[in-house]
Amino acid sequence: MIAGATASESELEQFLARIPMPAFVVRGGRVVASNDRMCALLGRGRSEVLAAKGRAVKVSEDLWFASAALRDLRARLLAHLQQHGSIDAQGFKELTGQSRKFTIPLAEWFDKERVTLRVGDKRVLRKERDR
Repeated sequence: MIAGATASESELEQFLARIPMPAFVVRGGRVVASNDRMCALLGRGRSEVLAAKGRAVKVSEDLWFASAALRDLRARLLAHLQQHGSIDAQGFKELTGQSRKFTIPLAEWFDKERVTLRVGDKRVLRKERDR
């Protein structure tokens, strides 16, 4: 890789995967990509390394999501709640396009992050002062 050259994250990951030793890429003073050998050297799982890079978020014990996907979902959820006032499990499932296996932990994560508040079988937007 040439210093200063730009590459997509997937291109960086593919490039690093071919390197037979621990390797990582730094941009703007932070690690933006690393290979599995670097993860092993650090004694961390890939998800933990991605989380440390700000690229993944642990939603539940077994579930990690890309940070960018969660930001996008948060924006869509906020827009829905501002327009409709609440969302139920089926509505959240439709909003995400995912099965209940993923939507329930996601909904609970938004509660934990103080974006939403569960009221009965629905979720509402938390008041600004409670966030």
